Amino acid sequence: MKKRFIFSLLVVFYINVLAVSGVDFYVSPVGSDSQAGTIDLPFATIVRAQQAVKAAVAEGVSREVNVYIRGGVYYLPEGLNFAPSDGGSESCMVSYCGYAQEMPHLFGGQRLTGRGRKIAVDGCRQDSELFADGQRVVKARLPESGYFEMGKPLPGNGKLSFEFLPDDIAPEGWDVSCGEINYWPVENWFNINCKLSSIDISSNKIIVDTPEREIRAGNRYYLYNIPQLLKSGSCVVNWLAGEVLYIPEDEQEPSELVLSTAANLIELKGSDKALVRNLHFKCLDLSIARNNIFDISFAEGCSISGCLIANAASTGVYIHRQTQEIAVTDNEIRYNGLHGIGLQGWGRTSSSNCHRHMVNNNHIYNCGRLLGHGNGVYTGHSGYNHIVHNHIHDMPRYGITVKGERYKTIEGKVPGMSWENRYDFMPARNNYIAFNDIHHVNQDSQDTGAIESWGPGRDNVIHCNLIHDSGNDQFSLQSGIYLDDQADYWTVTDNIIYNIAGSRQNQCIYAKGIGNRIENNILIGSKLCTAGIKSFYMADERCDHHVYRHNIFYFALDKPDGVYAYDFVNYFPGRLSDCDNNIMYATAGEVATVGSPAGTDYNKWLELEGGRFDQHSLRVDPCFADPANHDYTLLPNSPAFELGIHQVDVDSIGLTDEYPGWLGR
Repeated sequence: MKKRFIFSLLVVFYINVLAVSGVDFYVSPVGSDSQAGTIDLPFATIVRAQQAVKAAVAEGVSREVNVYIRGGVYYLPEGLNFAPSDGGSESCMVSYCGYAQEMPHLFGGQRLTGRGRKIAVDGCRQDSELFADGQRVVKARLPESGYFEMGKPLPGNGKLSFEFLPDDIAPEGWDVSCGEINYWPVENWFNINCKLSSIDISSNKIIVDTPEREIRAGNRYYLYNIPQLLKSGSCVVNWLAGEVLYIPEDEQEPSELVLSTAANLIELKGSDKALVRNLHFKCLDLSIARNNIFDISFAEGCSISGCLIANAASTGVYIHRQTQEIAVTDNEIRYNGLHGIGLQGWGRTSSSNCHRHMVNNNHIYNCGRLLGHGNGVYTGHSGYNHIVHNHIHDMPRYGITVKGERYKTIEGKVPGMSWENRYDFMPARNNYIAFNDIHHVNQDSQDTGAIESWGPGRDNVIHCNLIHDSGNDQFSLQSGIYLDDQADYWTVTDNIIYNIAGSRQNQCIYAKGIGNRIENNILIGSKLCTAGIKSFYMADERCDHHVYRHNIFYFALDKPDGVYAYDFVNYFPGRLSDCDNNIMYATAGEVATVGSPAGTDYNKWLELEGGRFDQHSLRVDPCFADPANHDYTLLPNSPAFELGIHQVDVDSIGLTDEYPGWLGR
């Protein structure tokens, strides 16, 4: 009895110490789950550390609980799942961290031990992927790069069907039981992966295992995951037989093969009654998942920082449903199948249920590896977010997008919604997009922008971003900033945009919507980008009351063939409420406007609507420091200062000094 009493006192004392000082646990590949989880006697698995954290929090520990993960590889075939009981509280922060300078590698898959052309594997799924030494192995495809073009659409008894061109494929003898297709329907806006149903050689028909939808002759596609297409450096995942077919690159066997099996590598999921709170992840190498690396829903006040996040089949960090104040900072996010980061709200209210997140100081690149509409940061029905100081590049579509639903597409479908109160049902509002360096995006799609928005709420801001070297030479309507359908009441200030390229109809800024204010931007045109600001009025929505002030339009062309500060489509009085104190300059020739009743006659433009526009604007050299090398600093003698134009704070753009040095910048 005396010994039991003394033991009870020790337990109470230990709990009180934890409550005051917090507690640390350690995990190591050479540890054991039967040990105490100390630095000298670490656990072997992160799941065992989760159990220890849950017990400590339940016992009342305050301040912080840290799980330090030692260097090495941790295979997580089922991923890690964190519920509200795994998180912290207002007084207790729970963190999972890489230890010191060591690098723990967490993989959402299982290591394959077999060798040779055919490897049997358990847990193989249709969406599983193979990784060799950390690199995604392409599923055997045709063509090996690029796309074929569809022939004419064909009847398919309710399934999507089209004619293939005989010069493209010779499918006799192909096994398409696990075969798949990637295609772009109608326009080159959104990209789809689907399972193949069959290929009819007698009629040159490809039948896709999905309901009929609109497609057109000339739409792009490729076929993949077909054994007869297998070549060096490719694989086929045969989920029906439970095996992987693989030919190593140059017949060099990799040291490690991993098949993705975890749906999400790390999932934080509470409920509408209990959120996951105060849970943090730091300095971890996180890779491989059939869906997302992080999947976060019903959570609040959590963070991801200093991590390497790669090789999700979908999105690196996906934050959705009821979430707020999630911080994604100082990470390198790359090689994901769709997006780098996704913020997706649900429902239609002015106070979005996915809001107030911080996406700060991340290097996001080379996403959209599996779907061609992938982008750096996707925001849908989500508001009050800060997306700042990110370096975003090499994306097939947007760098950053803010999506919602255009009023005319949902008119009459939402109870209580009217034209007068429509913004109360549009939560993608008050987003702040600033100080981002965005380049080499929009590389494989059409009608797009490096920063884009469609159908959002109001009062969003795009401030002091550097947007350059964006677009492609295949598709039209490439823009630096694209305020698309019903993008209303945006503030666009202090951005620098140059080297926008496309097949035709390209511009630095494309602005639809109501009440958009575009001020103090530096817009650099070229022979492939002949308009500074383009605006377009659609028949079922408005485009009016824009403000264009204190902007510099600069065209460095040897032989200009029509360069325009403003390009109006369907002009009408009221398109602009204010337009003045701008500088318009071309190194050869003169800048004009186009699309209004003044045509391309600048003097008539000055007389339009009673002489309301550009009365103080100048068509003179703005005197940049070194425009040939894209230094657009205004020299002290620049006439821009007399018009109220100020310097853009270029030094604040991009990654800050807080970005971890061991990650790629």
